[in-house]
Amino acid sequence: MENCTDYYLYDKANDSLVKFSDGDIIFYGDKDEAENDCFGNECIVQYEDLNIKHKLKIAEQVIKQLNN
Repeated sequence: MENCTDYYLYDKANDSLVKFSDGDIIFYGDKDEAENDCFGNECIVQYEDLNIKHKLKIAEQVIKQLNN
């Protein structure tokens, strides 16, 4: 996933990535779309900018989705 070009909304106050109501992390393929959904303490980040904890959560989600 080192060449991942997706964008994510990171909530600084809660040290978490923004998720759908079902708990899945929201992946944005387009930065403008992410900017439109960005609120309050959130900022737009790319995979390479995340800490290992968040990278692992994204990888787990991708693996789960591939297995379904």
